[in-house]
Amino acid sequence: MTTATSNRKNTLEARLTATLGFAVDVVVRGNNEFTLAAEGDKRTALRRYMSGTPGVTITECSYDEECDYTCLFFTAG
Repeated sequence: MTTATSNRKNTLEARLTATLGFAVDVVVRGNNEFTLAAEGDKRTALRRYMSGTPGVTITECSYDEECDYTCLFFTAG
């Protein structure tokens, strides 16, 4: 990942964290495929936020109780 891309990702994570009120990690999985991840059961908050984003299709949102982590998978574009 280039420095510019890394900086953009860090800025996006900081904005999402500030907006949602909890730490959010962004993972780029492929062309237009992304994951938002957060500690704890954050399914409702992540779904609510992303469902209002134009051009985004949520493909899955799940919570893993064993590791206490939520992942929201989506495509954009």
